[in-house]
Amino acid sequence: MIKYTYTDGNGCTNSDSSILTVNNLPIVSIAGLDSIYCIDAIPVVVTGSPNGGVLSGTGIIGNNFNPSIAGTGEHDIIYLYSDVNGCSASDTVHVIVSPCTNVNSFENQQALCLYPNPVQSSLQIENNNLNDAFCSIYNLQGKLVLEQPLKQGKTEINLLNYSSGFYLVKVISTDMTLTKYIIKE
Repeated sequence: MIKYTYTDGNGCTNSDSSILTVNNLPIVSIAGLDSIYCIDAIPVVVTGSPNGGVLSGTGIIGNNFNPSIAGTGEHDIIYLYSDVNGCSASDTVHVIVSPCTNVNSFENQQALCLYPNPVQSSLQIENNNLNDAFCSIYNLQGKLVLEQPLKQGKTEINLLNYSSGFYLVKVISTDMTLTKYIIKE
């Protein structure tokens, strides 16, 4: 109950009260989206919860996210829901669409092997014949987090102290360039 009391300059007092109901905001979530997509990835079904809200954002058509329509870059996908009391809430998922150039475009796929993916602590990179190879790892914000030369044979890269999420691994040599995404658990 809210009570309002007013006293004027003559000492006259009056009051009024009202019962106010405060409703909780609905709990809203988006499911079905990954954090990163290649531009040529197939559309994915996106669901908002609770049912009855509205999905919006670049690349959203109905309840599908289409990376090729969204285009390369960063996109916010938003689900807005209003309940029967008129209370509204939203959820936003940040999605990156990458051109994924040079991914799996080697003439000789056996030249380089990255595993395991997802990785928990150590990423193994097997360099089979690439000359002067160098590895750079970037987070999803595009910040360089690690650089390391690659020797012939196996190189172990310790990722134990890095945050969970998606990372871009770029290997450049005098022979070719490889770009791959890895998941750090």
